[in-house]
Amino acid sequence: MTTPDSSPPVFNFDRVAAEYESTRYLPPVVAERLAQQVTRRLVPEDWFLDAGIGTGRVGRALLRQHPRTVGIDISEAMLRQLRTSYGGGAASLPLALADLRALPFADGQFRAALTVHVLHLIPFWEQALGELWRVIRPGGLFILGVEDRTASVVRDYFFARASERKALPRNRSGAHSAEVIRSLRERGVSVEEHRPLALQWTQSIRADETLDLLRRRTYSILWEMPEAVLLPLVEETRSWTIQRFGNPDLAQVTETIDFQMVLFVASKPLGDR
Repeated sequence: MTTPDSSPPVFNFDRVAAEYESTRYLPPVVAERLAQQVTRRLVPEDWFLDAGIGTGRVGRALLRQHPRTVGIDISEAMLRQLRTSYGGGAASLPLALADLRALPFADGQFRAALTVHVLHLIPFWEQALGELWRVIRPGGLFILGVEDRTASVVRDYFFARASERKALPRNRSGAHSAEVIRSLRERGVSVEEHRPLALQWTQSIRADETLDLLRRRTYSILWEMPEAVLLPLVEETRSWTIQRFGNPDLAQVTETIDFQMVLFVASKPLGDR
């Protein structure tokens, strides 16, 4: 793995690899549809990059549908989890341990590249975006996947209280999707937004499960929160949830959350080398 000099490290998800997908639920049928959407403009000979493939919640479908998919991630444990979940043929999967800010690929090697839940975790994200742009060939595509969701009142209450108390990190230097899109458009790049109906899904989650995810710091934004701050916030949220739903048995309290995967597709100009 190559890491650029003087750059702070990106968030490494080794510590939560085994349970990562519990915080990013994606039904297999939606993953298959997403893979179809992002590879539909490719021919079999085209190389495709899943940049930040992680445990393969999207990448498993990509690797099955388009064998010339290469997956990279900075977390060895996440890649190991992907190989385990993939099953037969996992040993030969084209996966690499790599930092998006210094990709080990030639200029223009890929017809297209995809990122989902990645750039907001990377300090000096412009460097990562530049590297992705470099390895996409002229006329190729950069696809940014973003999940819109309706509110989880339990989770959102916790983070609202944490924000009020300035308990969340303020020095994250990654980029949210709007910044990435603005950066591309400022370069004169055409960016299209797609909201396919086929990429909508619903998740039902029990309130006690949400609280447990928070308590165990499954979300990266909580990794550095001191226990003396975290645990009282969880307990306050538990008490509020019991009052909000009128049921002390939170295993019987279920929230339904609606999701939409939004695809932003940027076309690399033919003259951009």
